[in-house]
Amino acid sequence: MTIYKTKHRDEFDFRLVTWGVIALTVAYILVPPVIQSEPAQQLISAAQITADKVTGKTQKDATNISTNKAEAALKLAFGFEGSCQNLGNDSGNWFQGQKGFTCMGIIPSVGWNHRNDLLSDLGAGFNGHPSMFVKFAYDKNPLAFKTAAAEIYKQDYFAPGGCAELPQPAFEVCADIAINSGVGRSRQYLREIGNIADPKQLARALNERHRQDYIRWSVPGNKDSVFRAGWLSRADRRDRYIDKF
Repeated sequence: MTIYKTKHRDEFDFRLVTWGVIALTVAYILVPPVIQSEPAQQLISAAQITADKVTGKTQKDATNISTNKAEAALKLAFGFEGSCQNLGNDSGNWFQGQKGFTCMGIIPSVGWNHRNDLLSDLGAGFNGHPSMFVKFAYDKNPLAFKTAAAEIYKQDYFAPGGCAELPQPAFEVCADIAINSGVGRSRQYLREIGNIADPKQLARALNERHRQDYIRWSVPGNKDSVFRAGWLSRADRRDRYIDKF
């Protein structure tokens, strides 16, 4: 009886270890690519952003962004984000089934989300389709719209994009990536790059990571190929900005 128990336990342990090794091997091979995949990275970013909003970190970070840093980032951003455009192949222009306008980088969905706070005065009297709200607000008073847009950038892009605590010039590059490609993207790049103490080197790494995606997204024949020249020009301008530090 004792021999049987010992033998049974030894066989069980051996099988358990064997299957454990197999499971770990499969996980090692399969899980990293899954975690590092584009959808997974965006889900991780979304979870981080949601957690920060729930805990109040986003609002706190937005409030703590210094005026100098915010103004520098906005100057860099406004250099790329013109007045208004409604390109049909820009997915950001589409909202609730219709094509609208993006003005100073504020896409229709973001502008609509702020119709009752930061853009409430400029939106007074609007009765059109939500996709046209941003254009309506911009046309009413472009200067006031720019002031409101600056605050929207801080609340909706700089803080949730993970940029708030970064020193210059990494802050500005991170902020511009968040504006141009979304807060999930800037968060993703920061995770991938890891800790780089030197802010100038971090800014370079962020910009180069974004440049590689620009190239990948705009390969000839791709629907976004029309944006390649503008995107790469944006990355080049960031490089020149970093050179000033």
